[in-house]
Amino acid sequence: MTKKQPRRADKDCGKGNWMRPKGTKPELEARRRRGAAMLRAGRGVREVALRLGVSPGSVSRWKAMSRRGGEAGLKARPQTRRTGRLSAAQRNRLGRFLARPPESHGFGATRWTLPLVARLIRKHFGVEYHPGHVWRIVRSFKVGGPPSPRLRRVKLKSN
Repeated sequence: MTKKQPRRADKDCGKGNWMRPKGTKPELEARRRRGAAMLRAGRGVREVALRLGVSPGSVSRWKAMSRRGGEAGLKARPQTRRTGRLSAAQRNRLGRFLARPPESHGFGATRWTLPLVARLIRKHFGVEYHPGHVWRIVRSFKVGGPPSPRLRRVKLKSN
């Protein structure tokens, strides 16, 4: 009976379990370059993976990147992050709008709700937001008055 090897974290990178490797962009790029150099020197994918502490799949990916783009193919890419659909100036303007009650904007409500804020954004800025996502914008502003009073359950005394 053989002993099972403990599962390494880099082996557990199936769908949904992907984690960004540790290190800065320059450090990760240097590691890719070292791996590519080892591959060019005739080392195998598994050997390179073992020496660098990465998965063989990563080394295979580096090999393909190097083959397609040379040294430039191994460079760190800029992080792509979706920018907000409202500019900073528009967000400031929205904050001023939300400081006033909904009635002042022609809405028949006394309190701001997420669907109302979504309608306000669409009306003034022409940008469509799902009401369920508007909270990400709203939470950065101090909106609304005091919290609504909660209903309390009252126990009646029985005779």
